[in-house]
Amino acid sequence: MPDARVTVSLSSRLGPAFTVAGAALGGVAAMLIRPTTSWMMDRLDGSPAPLRLLDQLPLSWSVPLLAVLGAVAGFLIYAAWNHDVGTVTVDAQTVTVDQKTGAAVFRHAEISDAFLDKDDLVLLARDSRELSRTPSENGLASELKEAFGMFGLPWSGTTDPRDVEFHPWVDRSRELDAELHTMLRERRRALADGRSGEAESLRDQLTAHGVIVRDRGGAQQIRILPD
Repeated sequence: MPDARVTVSLSSRLGPAFTVAGAALGGVAAMLIRPTTSWMMDRLDGSPAPLRLLDQLPLSWSVPLLAVLGAVAGFLIYAAWNHDVGTVTVDAQTVTVDQKTGAAVFRHAEISDAFLDKDDLVLLARDSRELSRTPSENGLASELKEAFGMFGLPWSGTTDPRDVEFHPWVDRSRELDAELHTMLRERRRALADGRSGEAESLRDQLTAHGVIVRDRGGAQQIRILPD
């Protein structure tokens, strides 16, 4: 099986499904414009200008117009989702994780464990450091399990086996030195400002210092590696 490889990604059938669903929702929305506008005029003495403008169109125009807009929106939602999830390719020697920010290749010998942590695909090194933590999709769990298992790679499912070792980061706590707290504060600001690249770089720096970080509910959680 030297040339075999398995690629895991979102199903291409989801693209047409999202497109059709968007078109259907757009058509339904068109038929609701008139009663919605009337209700708002009666109850609120006004309605948004776009609604009033669409209300002036006959259904023979508004239904296909909003159906087309809905179809485009549905496809764009799928495309953005697919772009975020990317692809994972497993072959006899390596695991390649291809994301919107780029691709990375990991040798089988580097990987001690693999699993989905919420909607993140995590690959662990032999010393339990995170080799990789990238966006994925929980619905791909069975396909990822099959792909990793086909090549004898460990797969721990949809829960981090070290989940209990994570705890919320508390700024200025004594468990970390000032430099690490500074990096975590900088990463928090980077996430708040949408600077994902900087946040990822700081995650790598923290990992190099023995602090594994993940995000939960808008807050950072940490796992400290033993010395």
